[in-house]
Amino acid sequence: MCINQVDEEQYHSHLQMIGNLVLALKTADDRMNGSGTLSQEEFTTVLMQFFPLKNVESVERLVQAAVAELNVTSDDPLLYENLFTEVGFYIILLILLATASDKSSITKY
Repeated sequence: MCINQVDEEQYHSHLQMIGNLVLALKTADDRMNGSGTLSQEEFTTVLMQFFPLKNVESVERLVQAAVAELNVTSDDPLLYENLFTEVGFYIILLILLATASDKSSITKY
């Protein structure tokens, strides 16, 4: 197997993971009020459940990155779907990769 195939497989795996994360966020939103937003606490809870191998510090960095990307204050609800625009998608993917403590924490979600 050549490196390009491995890279492509990882890319598709990450795409699937992000799709599943969006689904988890939408499911949580639907349970709450279906407004298209989640409180930062709700967002954190979804991330902790979705990435059980990530430590609290890593999840907090993801939340902080989301807050910064969405340009909101620490008390504002998150319009989480805006994180998954073309630019936001790549930012989230890079953050996920950067906060991985090891490969298994990305691939085992």
